[in-house]
Amino acid sequence: MKQKNDKRRNDVCIIASYGPASTDGQFKKADGTIREDATPQAQRRRCQDYVGFLEARQGKKCTIIEHISDEGFSGGNTNRPGYQKLLGMIVSGGIDAIIATELSRLSRSVFDFLELVAHCEKHSVKIFVIGLDLDTSTPTGRVLVTILIALCQFEREITAVR
Repeated sequence: MKQKNDKRRNDVCIIASYGPASTDGQFKKADGTIREDATPQAQRRRCQDYVGFLEARQGKKCTIIEHISDEGFSGGNTNRPGYQKLLGMIVSGGIDAIIATELSRLSRSVFDFLELVAHCEKHSVKIFVIGLDLDTSTPTGRVLVTILIALCQFEREITAVR
């Protein structure tokens, strides 16, 4: 069974996209109108549009099998049903990669994000963040992504204080 799965993976990159919005404030303007670029639907479209770039880069077909959106859950922890589903997909071998529109959509906690990276590396799952070309398997990529996720955590903590 494992060999069939590996053979399939040589032909197609199976992807789950992740694009939550924890609060209305993340996809609504101060006047209550929707910021079209931040809705879960817009994030899904951006992830789908990114697939063409990945196909050209990897030289093989890529397909998103599911878009997961944890609406109303904070990125400050992993207690999100969709995030837990994503972890299950990683462990089961159901996906080869994750696409997110922003680093902060995956996590706003340094600890949780580094655990996700380690989890993905253990199961040979790549993480793609649109607009960031970082390889978390290298020391340089890991330190840069750690700094960026620390800034996301800082932003979340400052917002909570306000």
